[in-house]
Amino acid sequence: MKKEKTDSLREILNQKKTILTSVTHEKFDFNFFQIFTEIYKQSSISKAAQALDLPISNVSHNLSKLREYFQDPLFIRQGSNFTPTKEAHNIYDLIEDNLGKIRTELRRITRKSTLVVHASPYFSVRLLPSLSKFIWSVSSDCEIFHKSLYEENQCSDPLLGDVIPDITFEFSVSPSKSMISLPILTEEMCFVCAEHHPRIKSSLTVCNFDKEVFVNFHKKRSTFMSNRSESFPFDSCPPLMNSDSLFALLSIISTSEEIGIIPRWLFDTFKDSFPLKIIQTPITLSPLTIYLIHPRLTSKNPVLEKVIKQWANQCNSLR
Repeated sequence: MKKEKTDSLREILNQKKTILTSVTHEKFDFNFFQIFTEIYKQSSISKAAQALDLPISNVSHNLSKLREYFQDPLFIRQGSNFTPTKEAHNIYDLIEDNLGKIRTELRRITRKSTLVVHASPYFSVRLLPSLSKFIWSVSSDCEIFHKSLYEENQCSDPLLGDVIPDITFEFSVSPSKSMISLPILTEEMCFVCAEHHPRIKSSLTVCNFDKEVFVNFHKKRSTFMSNRSESFPFDSCPPLMNSDSLFALLSIISTSEEIGIIPRWLFDTFKDSFPLKIIQTPITLSPLTIYLIHPRLTSKNPVLEKVIKQWANQCNSLR
């Protein structure tokens, strides 16, 4: 019976036209997909309800319908977490592989010249001016929907709230098999401190590292690519603060005695606004690679294809 229900779900996902014109298929509500996916990612009904801005009772009721439909518990409570069953893993894989294609097709039908871009404030300042200029040179009426990764669960636009973006910028690759991570730019990193730091003039030796306080850039992926963070590179002096905002670090470092590591481009661009200076050290910092992440299937979006094939190759000029 479970096999029949999973096969039925596969049929639902493959019948794009039926889904786009009807909200049910054998009494299967299309909105179940979003609720199921959020519970799967959050491992919690209450967190899923918060992310979807729905009452907990509503999410719990829909989970009961899903369990009845698939005749499987789907999620087993272990403490405060809900652990997916094998059937739930299979369903999620089907949704991940197929639903993104359906949503992309829906957006293509409703808005033929549209690109959805996910970019944090740093990537927005770093890359969006060049990217938008290129897109409009290719298609002057192309509509760009930019979304900050810090506001993932606050978007009310149905075309932005639950679709896989056309372009996402990250410092790490996507683990999703349906996405391609294209390296486009390498960021040189540097140590910085406040311009009038009381102890540091222009350099810092290795032996003095443990006498200073550090703040760290906490690299975090967006929800649809799953969370992951990088550790601070020096075990002997763990950071006092971690932040996923490079602009927050600029402000903190420039008004305190803390030391941080930021992209050299960020320092050069905002050194007149934030009183910072580069610290010379004998330690060589590894550069950070910026990735342009896009769906594997892009053949139906000629603007996106040109961004990938042409603009991505021009990014070296942004150094």
